[in-house]
Amino acid sequence: MMESSKEQTLCFVSWNICGQKNPKIDHYSKEQQAEIFFLQETYIGPESKPPLEKPKGWQSFFTVYDSKSKGVAILIKDGVPFQYLCHDEDYSGGYLVLFCRLHDLK
Repeated sequence: MMESSKEQTLCFVSWNICGQKNPKIDHYSKEQQAEIFFLQETYIGPESKPPLEKPKGWQSFFTVYDSKSKGVAILIKDGVPFQYLCHDEDYSGGYLVLFCRLHDLK
């Protein structure tokens, strides 16, 4: 007997937030049915407190560089089967790569 596999999908959204400190993640998450956001131009600098208002119910990963330029972040909604392995980032805040497992958590 063959087991049926349940189709699983994820919605990824890439968004240039132009330095907004409180982007409407929850609103756009519902509107776009998004579980993972890739944010650009976060302008997160070493003096930023908090660097980006982390919405409740989300894990966040971000680069820190100059608060007036660059910066990226990745937000992953709680409940997404996610296992962090490691990451790579540009020390000038230009990119962030997460190595992780999504859904297949064996």
